[in-house]
Amino acid sequence: MNQRNVGLDLLRLLAMFMVVLLHVNNWGGLLKNTTFQINFLSIYFFESFSIVAVNCFILISGFFLIKQNFRLNKLISLILEVCAYSWLCFMVALIIKTPMDIKTVIRGLFTITTGFHWFITCYIILYILFPFINKFIYSLSLIQKHIFAVILLFLFCIWSIIPNISAQTAFFGYNVLWVTVLYYFGAYIRVVFVDVENKNMFFNKMYKFSGYGYIIFSLTTLVLMCILNSIGKSVFSALNYNNLFVFLASICLFLFMYKLNIKNNYIKKLIIFFAPASFGVFLISDNIFAIYYQKIYLNKEFFLQSFNMPIMVLICAACIFLLCLLISSLFHKKIFDFSDKYLYCLCKKVFHNIQNLLK
Repeated sequence: MNQRNVGLDLLRLLAMFMVVLLHVNNWGGLLKNTTFQINFLSIYFFESFSIVAVNCFILISGFFLIKQNFRLNKLISLILEVCAYSWLCFMVALIIKTPMDIKTVIRGLFTITTGFHWFITCYIILYILFPFINKFIYSLSLIQKHIFAVILLFLFCIWSIIPNISAQTAFFGYNVLWVTVLYYFGAYIRVVFVDVENKNMFFNKMYKFSGYGYIIFSLTTLVLMCILNSIGKSVFSALNYNNLFVFLASICLFLFMYKLNIKNNYIKKLIIFFAPASFGVFLISDNIFAIYYQKIYLNKEFFLQSFNMPIMVLICAACIFLLCLLISSLFHKKIFDFSDKYLYCLCKKVFHNIQNLLK
């Protein structure tokens, strides 16, 4: 594990493209049709195969952070990155004269504190807590790690099939508790299976069937969506992040990408170059001002009137993803360099002065 895992870097990029695709479907209103229509089957297909994106991103974090120590400079850089893209999008919105009220401005500029992006807030909380979570994981014996994984699976994926229980525990996968559960499974895969990979035949067998597992569990989610839609119910209940089939599909895709062998050196360099900028794709594409224009121009009527709705959805998602990835790749390193050079040093001085005062 000393070498960089390009497969997981590629998964980070793939997961962010999936997020953009999910948001194109969501903000465009393509998931809100109340009667079953065959031309929406492709949209449900995209949704069922892409809903694993957020889960995979947290699994990757757990996989790597379990072997790392807390770094204040990384936390500061993460917060600065969120703020920088929020203000950048706000400035662009002002230049192009986007209609906005004071509530929209506050939600757009103070993303973390207003809770507009639940994922950003949860991820920052997770990063603050992960050193303590790591200590808890390492304190467990091997059998205790297995038992705890089974308990989490039962409580948050199986037992939470009951809607009221899911709302009270993991809030359908949209809260920090579920993010922490995913972190545990990412760390669990690393310390229990990967670090003893050569001695663990079970892990090798899991990998062999992981690609098929991802397809099977995603297709199961697709069938559930079609059934719900055909009886007049919302399809979103099949797309909860802690849905058992969504969770299993996430694990399978993670394992498949972990073992993916990319031999072309040029492709490897491209993936390694763009992967660190993947988080910026989410911050830009799902900014409140960007969402405003997606709802206006990429709505259901636009896609229904296009030459081919599924292809147009993919084209729009790909264009948004590539544009945001380009912007993020231009600013990502500059943001982190600025944070390390100025903000981190300033914070160290403040903490040092506080320590002196306490002494």
